[in-house]
Amino acid sequence: MHTKLFGNRDKIITVKNLKINLENRVLRFPQDTILKIENLEVSRWSAPHFECLKSIIDPPSFPIQQLKMESSPRSPDFRHTIVKEANSLVIDNRKFGDASWTPILLNLNNRRGCLMNENRRDPPNNYMDLIEDWLERGRPVGTTFSMGLKNNDTAKQCLDTLRQREEVLGSSEKQKTVFLLNMIRYCDSTPDFRHSIVKEAKSLVIDNHSFGNASWTPILLNLTNRRVCLENENQRVPPNNYTDLIENWLERGRPVGTTFSMGLKNEDTAKQCLDTLKQRENVLGSSEKQVQLRINASLILNVSYEMIEQPGRLPRDYQSKWWLRLKVIRRRSE
Repeated sequence: MHTKLFGNRDKIITVKNLKINLENRVLRFPQDTILKIENLEVSRWSAPHFECLKSIIDPPSFPIQQLKMESSPRSPDFRHTIVKEANSLVIDNRKFGDASWTPILLNLNNRRGCLMNENRRDPPNNYMDLIEDWLERGRPVGTTFSMGLKNNDTAKQCLDTLRQREEVLGSSEKQKTVFLLNMIRYCDSTPDFRHSIVKEAKSLVIDNHSFGNASWTPILLNLTNRRVCLENENQRVPPNNYTDLIENWLERGRPVGTTFSMGLKNEDTAKQCLDTLKQRENVLGSSEKQVQLRINASLILNVSYEMIEQPGRLPRDYQSKWWLRLKVIRRRSE
């Protein structure tokens, strides 16, 4: 049967959803079988199961878009790379309801997590420990965890407790917003860069992949945040090398520690920027990927570029591959 389904194929077999619900049985595939998959569903697998699976999966399939697994909180397999790097992790825990899942959830780094069922503890877990951890340590923008509850009162108790906190910015009957992370993500669909919440955020991350035609320099010139990240390059030709922004910083200065990072698709754009800057009279030092420019007697503008690290995943077409980074540092006294 396996040979009829998978054998004698010349190309990689594309499978959108691969479901394997055999726990401890041998699963044989024809030699040289390679599967390209998006989503994977398994039952109570151990690390050796995942290792065997890797041998027949096309490497660009990783990280898995969605991994659904039946598992116990005592399972060590949440540390396996396939589990850790899945973009979305769905945990079917209906058979393992007695133990606390908070220790597992605290250590998951997936972008999206879903714990399908509530444990059977009394009182039930309202996940305050998890929320406290997120407020203290922060999480990447867009991280979303969903935990199933049986009783509406559990959710109400959680929200009522959170409403007593000092950092509450707003609330409604079934929603709670907390901004303790000093980070906000924005796209250029509104003129609200002038709003105090945006202006006063210590770190501002701008997701602009859907708004790549306009120039972002006018926005960047007027931002006073300590750290700014513009995630993607615009689609102009030639692309923006941000020399206008650099000229502005050299002329007007910025507070020590101010750091702006702008995403670029092509290394040549960054090289062109640095080559232009190296011709200036106020150059204090330079290397292949860095140049230091004097702002005044006490401040230096460090302009550099580096590759964006994306372990285990291929960037999408619109995503940047390089950071062009501007940072104001204090000049050492000679």
